Amino acid sequence: EPYFVVTPPQYIIRISDISNLPVHEVTFSYETNLTDVEVKCGEKDVTTADTWTENQNVTLTDSGLKEGKGTVTVTLDAPYNPANYTRTQTLTLDYTARDSRNPEIKAITAHTTVTIIPNAQTYRLHFRPVNDDWDNPHIYVYEPLYAPDGKEVLREWWNSSIRANEQENALLYGFTGGVTFKGWSNQGGTEQWPGNNTLTLNGNRWLADNVGAGTWNPLNTDNNAYQTGRVYDYSIDYCPSFRDGCCDHFGPDDREHNIKWPGVKMKVDNENPGWFYFDLPALASPGTTLIMFADGHSGPTGSDEYIKQHRYPAHLVPGVPLYDYADKDGWFLYDPDKGDQNEFVDDKPEVITYTYRIYINATDRGNRIHVWEVDGKAFTTWNTPSGDLKTDTEGKKYFEFTLSSPEDKRIGYKFINDSSDSFIEVSEWKPVTGKDYDYEYTIN
Repeated sequence: EPYFVVTPPQYIIRISDISNLPVHEVTFSYETNLTDVEVKCGEKDVTTADTWTENQNVTLTDSGLKEGKGTVTVTLDAPYNPANYTRTQTLTLDYTARDSRNPEIKAITAHTTVTIIPNAQTYRLHFRPVNDDWDNPHIYVYEPLYAPDGKEVLREWWNSSIRANEQENALLYGFTGGVTFKGWSNQGGTEQWPGNNTLTLNGNRWLADNVGAGTWNPLNTDNNAYQTGRVYDYSIDYCPSFRDGCCDHFGPDDREHNIKWPGVKMKVDNENPGWFYFDLPALASPGTTLIMFADGHSGPTGSDEYIKQHRYPAHLVPGVPLYDYADKDGWFLYDPDKGDQNEFVDDKPEVITYTYRIYINATDRGNRIHVWEVDGKAFTTWNTPSGDLKTDTEGKKYFEFTLSSPEDKRIGYKFINDSSDSFIEVSEWKPVTGKDYDYEYTIN
């Protein structure tokens, strides 16, 4: 009976575990009673000391089949140099065993992998809205300040929009805003702990109210209201490469610089279409550093439902804790329907989406439409570019939206000059195949 066995199926190499070695090797063993074994990495045959095309510091060596056995060795050169291994990479080896004595014996295949996890100096935070409907994703990353006794420090202030008191964390670091606390004097810093002469102890929290100038206020970081750097250092920029476009500003005197929420603009992740990313220095602390996402340099505006769709957390609560994954890569797929259950995961999530296209045959309806789910989310904001119609290759006008699950609600729509709303029933959507959208409906 023909057989072909390759072991082990995989290796996971963490550079942090081998960073004191000049080289590091892992070996796969194969055994068969067939006559030939071919090993490939991608399109390339593995022979003797072949360099991996994805990383010139990795070599592959196949011993060849001898007396029914063979090995493939993967060698990492100079793992002590962080520049050699800057991102997570997976090397896949494909094995094929054949028998030249009897061509009727079917070839037997096997696969093994080596995953190389770098000793990353930064966290890479990946973000994607599940419906791909954000125009300008921003991220706010901060670490709360704790008093010398280990209790949180917050400011309590009156929020006139909700007619209630709100509490906001004082900052140890504002990573996206360039805010750095100068440290408590009993811990090597310059700031004296003001104690209960200025702050009020409330359970396990110290609260500072909206105190005036000349008194200690750790939250005095609003534009044009700085404390001349007494409590914070505003000169350290933790993300200079993300200051472009609408975020091409930095410094406490620049009113366009987001000291706090909603932070800075994320970059398009060209290696992962549909995703955006932000690089956070390893100075940040897992579990303590908190993260918020929002659409737009000033955050989203509009209905409560629209705002919910375009910021996370969707209400006034602390951000999402920073993860503690070995490769420092985290993935956040935001699904508004999950509410507070959204979280970072270690592996890139698979995104399955459904695209709905509305064709407009009428020529007197204008070039803008408002579309929404009845008792659900809005896909546009009334009379804004979010509802602008597009034109396909045949000159037909259309509007489309994307969902993470098949539509199960009536869709309302209204053109700018319409006097009343119109609706599309769930049963009226026509499924299509072979196109870059999944359902269509035509307005005549």
